[in-house]
Amino acid sequence: MAKQDSSKDAAIEHHADNSKPFSATLSLQQRIFTIAKKMMALKYILNTHELYIACRQELRETDKAAIQIEIENMLRQKMFFEGKHITKHDVLENQARRKIWAIVLQLPGIHFSKLRQMLGMGNAILQWHLSMLDRFGLIRKRDEGNKQIYFPGSMGTDLDSVYIGLHKSRSVEIIETIAKAGAVRMHDLSDALDIPESTIRRKLQELANSKVLINQEDGTVKINTQLEQIIFQFMKNAKKFDISDQDNTND
Repeated sequence: MAKQDSSKDAAIEHHADNSKPFSATLSLQQRIFTIAKKMMALKYILNTHELYIACRQELRETDKAAIQIEIENMLRQKMFFEGKHITKHDVLENQARRKIWAIVLQLPGIHFSKLRQMLGMGNAILQWHLSMLDRFGLIRKRDEGNKQIYFPGSMGTDLDSVYIGLHKSRSVEIIETIAKAGAVRMHDLSDALDIPESTIRRKLQELANSKVLINQEDGTVKINTQLEQIIFQFMKNAKKFDISDQDNTND
């Protein structure tokens, strides 16, 4: 088990390392960011008016309007906040938050309790890390009934229902079985998975409502070919994190 957990951590860290939000080139944004970091190191909090003045002094070759526009863009991108001493980059320097972020990137729509189970964190500390990631736009929280689920901050809402369906219990198992056959009838799926037909009917309807599956006129169901890449990538990630045998936290 320790070896398996170690490999999971390595996968998470590798993904996080390849997902850093800053490029290696010294763009105007990065030069402003460097100046902001210096100011916060001295004063602990950021005053954007003082940042603008400092940038004008240090970046004399740059048009002052361009500096102002870029600072406003960085505020909108939540790279830093007025009156705060932490930046988006700082948020991801925390190892626990990097792990959480990497998991959410690979398993969009993941439920709070599943994150807690995977990371072995208490409710309070996990909620704190999630709130920091949310504040800086790195993740997005969605309330689904009395549950909280999380998506990458850069992801729009168009595919929310797809990922919600994929996270439901036994979805991965059902989709794998359908993928092997191409298309199946409900009673054949019930026999193959040893699941009562009433349960299979409900789960197939949920996956159809989520646009993961398509009901065909001949009574069979198949995977939505327009979403195949998304579905199979999710299933690959689910296996990597060993959540294919899912509980019912997202049901």
